[in-house]
Amino acid sequence: ASKQLSQASKAEKEALEKDLSKARESAAELEAKIAAKEAGVKELEGRSKTLQEKADGLQKELTTSAKAAEKAKSEAEARISELKEKMEAKEQQAAKALAQAKSEATENLEKGQGKLQALEAELASLKKQSGAAAGDAQKRIISLESELA
Repeated sequence: ASKQLSQASKAEKEALEKDLSKARESAAELEAKIAAKEAGVKELEGRSKTLQEKADGLQKELTTSAKAAEKAKSEAEARISELKEKMEAKEQQAAKALAQAKSEATENLEKGQGKLQALEAELASLKKQSGAAAGDAQKRIISLESELA
């Protein structure tokens, strides 16, 4: 009976050792799987960090570009305003110059018409004097001819 008990105990011990060996293999497989998962997580964390850094860089570039665009817009608006003011000033100067030229032209035309009227009156007077002198000369010629005859 003792021998049977010893054999049964030995068989149980071998079965337990076999189970323990299988459990150790399973544990090793699980540890390998856990290590692989942890490596995957670390890789994903690295990728995530890299993507976040890229996103931060792009955000910074976007902010810089937006500021530069706003500055350029502000400068362009200021330049447009300045050019409008200059254009309005030149338009006012042109309007004043046109009004001055028109006034001077009207004045010169009126002076010219006055001179023309004075010259026409003088011409009429000269024609009258010339006609009278011609008449006197004709009379004198007739008088001299009658004296000669």
